[in-house]
Amino acid sequence: MIRDKETFKDPSEYLPKTYGITIHFIHQEDGLDLYELDFLNSNGVSVWNYTFKVKDYHHLMKRVIKIKSMCRK
Repeated sequence: MIRDKETFKDPSEYLPKTYGITIHFIHQEDGLDLYELDFLNSNGVSVWNYTFKVKDYHHLMKRVIKIKSMCRK
């Protein structure tokens, strides 16, 4: 599922604690890279995921940092 900024929900609603994140490159679409983030609990099980498009690695890291900071609230 692809969510854009307008429909993005704060992951802190779902994740009291995030123990890890995995990043999966899916494919390139419309000149953008499609990635999926999986948020892992203490057992390494994905408890929330987010799929999005970015134009390069720099924008990917900005998105990851923003989401991680939301989880720490």
